[in-house]
Amino acid sequence: QDNVLASLEETEKIAHLQGAVTGPAQKTISGMFYDGRVYQAAWKALEDRYGRQEDIVHSNMIAVLQCPSPTYLDSDSMDQFHAVLHSAVSVLQNLGYGDDLRSSENLRNVVKKLPSELKKEWGQYLIDLEPIRPTLMDLDEWLRRQVRVAINYAKVAPEEDKLGMTKKLGPGTTTLR
Repeated sequence: QDNVLASLEETEKIAHLQGAVTGPAQKTISGMFYDGRVYQAAWKALEDRYGRQEDIVHSNMIAVLQCPSPTYLDSDSMDQFHAVLHSAVSVLQNLGYGDDLRSSENLRNVVKKLPSELKKEWGQYLIDLEPIRPTLMDLDEWLRRQVRVAINYAKVAPEEDKLGMTKKLGPGTTTLR
């Protein structure tokens, strides 16, 4: 009975694995079908081909550098950028790539992607950190807070914009609804 249960679990795993991979990774395990007995072999084949830590770290850093730059106070674009950065930072932490997390060049390249307003605010934050050298982890945490600021701003900005428009039009005029 334990063998049947173990086989069923492996069959479920290979089915999920087959459904989760695409492109070249799918071709790597395509001949293994949905037989639970080959799950470990399929996993090993994928790990051998796509599981090199250096490649994983590199692809995460490339994802950050190729992610569209966020727009100041646009919570969606800031959240998207932060999600990609946070993912990369988490991967580097989990794989033990501390030197890459502390790399001033990596940090500089990511900060270059920020809009000028955020670069200025980051610069002010750096002054508060002195004499500590900032890391990608610091940027990740700081940007998480900036996303929260943008989300809060978005909640109140429409009302402010409406009030500002009424003042610009002057007394006795109406705004479009």
